[in-house]
Amino acid sequence: KHIAPHRILAINSGEREEFLSVKIDAPVEEILNKLYVWVLSKEISKTSEYVKRAAEDAYKRLIAPSIEREIRSELTDKGEEQAIKVFASNLHSLLMQPPVKGKVVLGFDPGYRTGCKVAVVDDTGKLLDTATVYSTAPQNDVEGTERKLKEFIDKYDVDIISLGNGTASRESEKIISELLS
Repeated sequence: KHIAPHRILAINSGEREEFLSVKIDAPVEEILNKLYVWVLSKEISKTSEYVKRAAEDAYKRLIAPSIEREIRSELTDKGEEQAIKVFASNLHSLLMQPPVKGKVVLGFDPGYRTGCKVAVVDDTGKLLDTATVYSTAPQNDVEGTERKLKEFIDKYDVDIISLGNGTASRESEKIISELLS
């Protein structure tokens, strides 16, 4: 049978919260008959009944729980993979929305060693341009940074500048403020 991946996750959640009890229903008699054929010889012997009971015990106590765990694990893995795909798709859509409707935005991610990352997106959220500038230590290329920012602001008619608040944000804010004043 088939079950939707998201339903498996919901079932697992219900079971974890102790609202549900889950069991996989298998055709036990059919499975046992196939198991008997596999483990018993064609001739009936004095040990046949013992072997039959041992096979039944092995199935009920060891094989069936193991198969059930494996099936549940595979279904859960598929459910989680699907959930991750859906989440990624939703996140992509969310992140690709225009940051501010009708405005061109320049994003500035400050940094030291690896430089400051600059990106410009248009009013629809489409990426227009990117650059890495080195306005902070160790390179301290403030003039080059100002040139690149001015180029982007003029070329793309930037309406808003968004500055990250991580490492080197104070230094970057000072450079941007001086450029705009």
